[in-house]
Amino acid sequence: TGLVDHALKKCPDGSYLHVASGNADDGTQNDMAHIWRYDSDFNVLDYQPFTAGIGTHSHNDPNLICSNIDVGVAFSIQGFDFATDFFRLNSSLEVEEIIAMEPYPRANGGAMLTDELENKVYSIGMAHGRPLHINTYDDNWTLIDAKEVSILEQPLRAYWPQGFIEVGEYYLIAHMGKDDAWMGSDKGDVFLTVMDKQFDVVDQYRVTTYEDGQAAMRPWIARRGSQLLISFDAYNEQMIVEAALDL
Repeated sequence: TGLVDHALKKCPDGSYLHVASGNADDGTQNDMAHIWRYDSDFNVLDYQPFTAGIGTHSHNDPNLICSNIDVGVAFSIQGFDFATDFFRLNSSLEVEEIIAMEPYPRANGGAMLTDELENKVYSIGMAHGRPLHINTYDDNWTLIDAKEVSILEQPLRAYWPQGFIEVGEYYLIAHMGKDDAWMGSDKGDVFLTVMDKQFDVVDQYRVTTYEDGQAAMRPWIARRGSQLLISFDAYNEQMIVEAALDL
């Protein structure tokens, strides 16, 4: 009760890190978060209310990593100013350190991916009227590269690249797209974009064709072997589209 937006990542030891935004004690909507650690069977190992950033940071559409490089969640400050912080968590899920990331892309509604072979962290996101932005950090959170890529052509606007995985020599990104002439707010159609290791677009698939402005939200992606699952919600129902990868 009271939970709003969720993010989930598998950790190297087989456990899971789960962050969900929620309503603050004073009733302020979506203004705090909760953090859980589960074992491989989703039994609760630990829990902490995440009160850092109340009144300063947006907690909706959380963005997290759980890897040998780092463990934590990234949130951007509220309003139209640009600033993003990574909240490093200790083994008890308490905030151990706050690390300033680059102001853009905003963490909320984006995604992060770690490359433990190269000791790099990739942060992706996009804002209204701006292309996909990819920042590459080393394992000390020092920015080593930044790139912008337009992944949809006008009149479509791309946003919410919340599904972000690596498959071999490619990155798969599940994101939203819409024509602002459609009715509704940020509901639109789901797209899957395939990029190479230089973050150049290799291929793209339109997963849904609602186009009515009252359709899909919150794209996500998961993979096991050649099976790919793209999930989203539409009309208050959870939807899953299955695809086969040519490995």
